[in-house]
Amino acid sequence: MKTYRVLLFALLMVTALIPGIMADESPPMPTSSGSTPVAPSAQEHYNQGLQWQKDRQYAKAIEAYRQAVQLKPDFPEAYNNLGYTYRMAGDFDNAIAAYQEALRLKPDFAEAHQYLGKAYLAKGMRQEAEEQYRILRTLNPTMAATLLELMRK
Repeated sequence: MKTYRVLLFALLMVTALIPGIMADESPPMPTSSGSTPVAPSAQEHYNQGLQWQKDRQYAKAIEAYRQAVQLKPDFPEAYNNLGYTYRMAGDFDNAIAAYQEALRLKPDFAEAHQYLGKAYLAKGMRQEAEEQYRILRTLNPTMAATLLELMRK
């Protein structure tokens, strides 16, 4: 009878742990020589961030983009998407900082100018948003028009 209880307890514990284990499971990391894991590249983190962003899993996307820029500090697209996910999560200060870094690396990055303008508008910083609009008019008139429309609301 005691053995039966121990086995039942062990079975219940394993059954209870399986969903948690499976939920946190990630694909195996590639290996270089069969046993030593190779660190994911900045591009792999970026790609994972895109997927999390698409799924609106902003906290996970933020972490993936942060890892991407840590591995490759000169990655303006990752900074831009980091800003986007911060903005979608309502963290406008970090969004602005990420967009500014993207623009420091790539000053003619039209999408980053547009998103920075949107972040400024969300914070009530109209003059700063207008500056992004002026820059966008020369880089991408369509994006400029979209930002202007938001400014008029």
